[in-house]
Amino acid sequence: MISHLRSCGALAAAVGIAVVLPGAAQADPLTPHTDTFELTCGAETYEVVVAGNGWFLPAHDVNSTRIFVATAFGEGSGTVSIADTGEVIDEFTDPAFSKGNATKQRHTSVSCSFTNRFEFFDEELGEDLVVEFTGPVTGFYTPARS
Repeated sequence: MISHLRSCGALAAAVGIAVVLPGAAQADPLTPHTDTFELTCGAETYEVVVAGNGWFLPAHDVNSTRIFVATAFGEGSGTVSIADTGEVIDEFTDPAFSKGNATKQRHTSVSCSFTNRFEFFDEELGEDLVVEFTGPVTGFYTPARS
């Protein structure tokens, strides 16, 4: 059961982070396989959307044509709780990792943080569960040469 929740937590983090930022100014990025959340970089907070599954998906700022490309994630942490009561039934930590050689500094490199939250029904428990995952992410904005 706990390993199932950890898998769900890792999936949540992956979707949420790579879970990190797609959205387009002229196209509707919201499809059944997208996730929208906030990305905070310094004093700026952006609403971003990612489409698909995985950690290193492009994240689109929904209010502009900017795209955030993640190159590394710091240690992140999450909780799984029962939606109705808020009772925390699992806590987990994911280690830091990076995308191959993509960690070189660019003049558009930026350090950010994100929180992704989603709900799902767990048939084994018969409960609606909430997964919340928070962590740091580094990357760069496109266009890379501005």
